[in-house]
Amino acid sequence: RAALTRARVAAFGAHGRRLMVFAKPAEYPLDWVRKAWTCPDEALIMLHGLDAYACAAFLSLCVRLAAFCCLLSCCCLLPAYYYAAREVSAQYEDSTARQRAAFTRVTLGAVATDTDRARADG
Repeated sequence: RAALTRARVAAFGAHGRRLMVFAKPAEYPLDWVRKAWTCPDEALIMLHGLDAYACAAFLSLCVRLAAFCCLLSCCCLLPAYYYAAREVSAQYEDSTARQRAAFTRVTLGAVATDTDRARADG
């Protein structure tokens, strides 16, 4: 593996020698994560190929999307569930029933269905 990497680096001349920094093996456990995150796109393509670049770009997109969803959940959904649970706490003595009622109140469980409308009309 090291010989193959040296051959690839040598093919790029002086520019390839600068990329050799990113071709060194990890020094300690999970060091590969730091190296993969800081590796420039050009070095990734030249040393490992376009497939590795596409995989790294996809994983980066997934991390950004997951971070956005986590932030949205912590800022919007958790406070909504908290305030919904406070308002129904006096109606139920059982904590499980109180939690279920609060969750149903802020989700699609609160939307009337056709069967609910038919019962109300009938």
